[in-house]
Amino acid sequence: MQIKIGRKVYNTEKSKEVTRKLVSYFGDSHGYEEVLYHKKDNDFFIYGQGGENSEYPEPRIIAIGLEEALSWLSSILGEEEADIVIRKITEKKLNPRSNSKKGSKA
Repeated sequence: MQIKIGRKVYNTEKSKEVTRKLVSYFGDSHGYEEVLYHKKDNDFFIYGQGGENSEYPEPRIIAIGLEEALSWLSSILGEEEADIVIRKITEKKLNPRSNSKKGSKA
């Protein structure tokens, strides 16, 4: 699913899935699923879908920031584990080329 909110495009196929939250069971009209996605930097969103009587009778994307993502994740994994996951996701990776010649002599 893809949706534009303001100037940003949120796409479930091009973003990285972080985790899922399932409420109830498949086929329950009140049940739903939420999936937390990470776009880049501190950009996150939740994709929700569910039964006709659920919070998501129609598939929906909700844009959220870093703090909201951490809070949502904490409700599933606990604060300590959520903090570890968020830190791993949002860390800037070093340029692999800058490390490839480190310590080598020509």
